[in-house]
Amino acid sequence: MTATTVLWRPTGPAELQLMRDHSMDAELRAELLRRSEIDQQARIACTPLFAKSADGVVRLDDLEPEDRAVLDRLHEVDRDNTAWLTDLVTRSGWPGRPLVGEDGASAAWLLAQHADRDPAFQRRCLDLMSALPESEVSAADRAY
Repeated sequence: MTATTVLWRPTGPAELQLMRDHSMDAELRAELLRRSEIDQQARIACTPLFAKSADGVVRLDDLEPEDRAVLDRLHEVDRDNTAWLTDLVTRSGWPGRPLVGEDGASAAWLLAQHADRDPAFQRRCLDLMSALPESEVSAADRAY
């Protein structure tokens, strides 16, 4: 991101206007989309693990080493994305539609949704999203 990049912080009308006056951050949008694609690839790679189970539950003790590696990769992706998004949100607030576009904002939500090992952070993201006007965050994303 450049030094002139401004992320949304829902603190009042002046900040709202400032956000509207800035163009979309294409670099941040691209990074969110890249990370969400990696997230989805890791999850798709885990799909066969569930198919191997009679009841659809993956038991770690039952996994072969190569299957365990697939699951470990998913956890690694989630940890990396959670750390990255935590840093972004801490520094700059929630990346809403004006900054990263519809798909970028949805990608940010996806990363937050998959931050299951940090429910306090997920709650913080929900609070930030909920503080934004409906036009800035998808109602469906908020609901999930």
